[in-house]
Amino acid sequence: MLEPVVEPGTKARILLSSALRDGRVLMEVERDGKIAVSRWFILKNTQQLVELPVLEDDRGGFTVHLFCVERGLLHSESKFINVPWTNKELNVEWMSFRDKLLPGSEEEWRLKITGSKGEKVAAQLLGAMYDASLDHFVPHGWAMGIWQNNYAQLGWQRQEPFGVAAGQEVWREGHALVQTLPGYPELNNFGYNLRDTRRYRFRGARAEAMYD
Repeated sequence: MLEPVVEPGTKARILLSSALRDGRVLMEVERDGKIAVSRWFILKNTQQLVELPVLEDDRGGFTVHLFCVERGLLHSESKFINVPWTNKELNVEWMSFRDKLLPGSEEEWRLKITGSKGEKVAAQLLGAMYDASLDHFVPHGWAMGIWQNNYAQLGWQRQEPFGVAAGQEVWREGHALVQTLPGYPELNNFGYNLRDTRRYRFRGARAEAMYD
């Protein structure tokens, strides 16, 4: 984007550049949560300047989404076009008046409010007081945002052809194999653990278990 801030009646300019032999770029312009413009560009190792007319209804800004697929990779970028609320700006000027012909007269303060171009406007005044000595610790400031910005609400999220997925097991019904090995007779130890180091007595005879 060439201009960070644009005004209605002008054009927002975006410079597209690609080193691909056949780079296809999809541009989508989002205005107030809806896709207003959808356009394809083909860049063949070159640059192209795109100009978008800025309307009065674009106050608060709009977003330009750019997408390009290159060798199985998805490249995406979103640019916010800032269209400020300059038509809502006010010029505030303090003026003081004192009748010099009347000794001891009090000073009268007047507030002059005009539009951004000096025109007459209808405005409301909200007065407040604060202790200016506290600015030594924390500067005083108003956190007020009356006119909102129209940031992006849409965008491409699904990227299945270009993502990475883990393998998945496939279960199939089958039959268990039948035991085909021959059986051999085993020694019946009558519940005794012959691998234990303890000693056992069998019918009065003494035997000691040994490890293999």
